Amino acid sequence: MRNTLPLSILMILIASVSCKNDQKAPRALARAEWLQGDWINESPNGNLTESWQKKNDSLYHGQSFFIKGKDTIHFESIVL
Repeated sequence: MRNTLPLSILMILIASVSCKNDQKAPRALARAEWLQGDWINESPNGNLTESWQKKNDSLYHGQSFFIKGKDTIHFESIVL
């Protein structure tokens, strides 16, 4: 019994720490507010367009297109 008590206390402490709700992610993602909207980069090689939308306090969705002439060279869908 004496040896199991410290082990039991340790297990309870580990379980309580692992259940901690971390609020750093939404705060860190809030720094990306400037990303929202449409971004266009025109060059002789083609046009790169990005469009970003904030879906909620912890999710951004973006789409990126690289168009040369009338062809879409690259398309990307991004979730942050």
